[in-house]
Amino acid sequence: HQNSNINIHETTVKMCEEVMAKLNTFTELTRKFNSREQLFAKDQTDYSRLQVVIKEFTPYNTLWHIVNKWYSDIDRWLNQPFENLDANAA
Repeated sequence: HQNSNINIHETTVKMCEEVMAKLNTFTELTRKFNSREQLFAKDQTDYSRLQVVIKEFTPYNTLWHIVNKWYSDIDRWLNQPFENLDANAA
């Protein structure tokens, strides 16, 4: 699988952000479409599968954001004096 390589975490996080942005756009569009269908007394289209996709993708998105954060901060955590580390920022 192309995204199983941990060394491409920055690229993968960007891809995840793009996918989530598109999923959010699609969610807004489905609301708009359903609103218009209702306005014209049409049966509303079932877009529930989109919510399933979002629910299934969210852990993957979260994982890659955590991996990216880890690799972005690891040098600072290992090389900075302990008393200078900010636990709240981590």
